[in-house]
Amino acid sequence: MDTPAKVDFVRRYLRALSARDLDTIKSFFDDDSTFEDPYGGRCLQGVAKIAAFYQKVFVYDWSAEQTGEACACGDAVAVPYRARVGSNLVNCITVFQFADSGKLKSMRAYWGPENMTPI
Repeated sequence: MDTPAKVDFVRRYLRALSARDLDTIKSFFDDDSTFEDPYGGRCLQGVAKIAAFYQKVFVYDWSAEQTGEACACGDAVAVPYRARVGSNLVNCITVFQFADSGKLKSMRAYWGPENMTPI
């Protein structure tokens, strides 16, 4: 996957996240995909477990916007973005690693309590 395709993938992910579009988000993963949000926490593997995570957090109002340039290297791209989750803003950097299939091999969101701001 070339860099423009990776960057476009991230844009589609952020749009789906803002729309709380679970079907589109599920299409980005397969049963070998891993997901850590935040990194260092519980690692989920497979579409069903990842979808269950999103179902839980989508009860909150959501929006997400990219806040800086995407940086691509090899089979991955790192993207800074800000998510509005309920009454908080969360600044994070997420690393999307792609499998040969074009689906996500792994996704890791880097953020902590110090990156959250009440609205």
